[in-house]
Amino acid sequence: MRKLQSMDGFTLLEVLIATAIIAMVCGIGLSMTVSGLNASNNVMARSDIQERAIFIVNYIAKELMLSSWKTITPTYSAPNSSNFISYQKIASYNMETNQYQMGATNKFELKTVDGKLCVLFNDKVFASGVSTFAKGETSATGDENGNGLKNEAGLCFEKIGNQSIVIRLTLEKTVKNKLIQEYAETLVHVRQP
Repeated sequence: MRKLQSMDGFTLLEVLIATAIIAMVCGIGLSMTVSGLNASNNVMARSDIQERAIFIVNYIAKELMLSSWKTITPTYSAPNSSNFISYQKIASYNMETNQYQMGATNKFELKTVDGKLCVLFNDKVFASGVSTFAKGETSATGDENGNGLKNEAGLCFEKIGNQSIVIRLTLEKTVKNKLIQEYAETLVHVRQP
């Protein structure tokens, strides 16, 4: 009787099974990497939009803090809001007459420029990527986001009491066919003179 000789190596079936297992592991790894990168891109986009919204709202707030309440128009209260505001900053104080001297009139407003909704500062584009409506609002007639205002725009101003204004801003950006919106809001106390 003849002895079978041992052969070193793998059979075709073993090679095919090993290749299939390696391909599945690589596919799963690649899928996880792509998902992680997409999630990272979304987080970075949200962070960028939020940072821009906060910067814009804080800039407007600083401008309004240096103004006089008497010069601010319009001053709507809930359930109404305005998508523009004009004001005059206090330029100086005359001690002899005990009066403030006002500077030129400034204005922030929401307008469409080249097909994009923008925040204008004194008729110049200050920021783009503004949402048509505030986050959570729609074109319906109610208060969809529950903050007491009806149909508020992506940039809106609301009078609170006799000396304060709430500034709200919603920015948006599309990343890989997904709309990302971020919202910033602040309360500003304005001088009374």
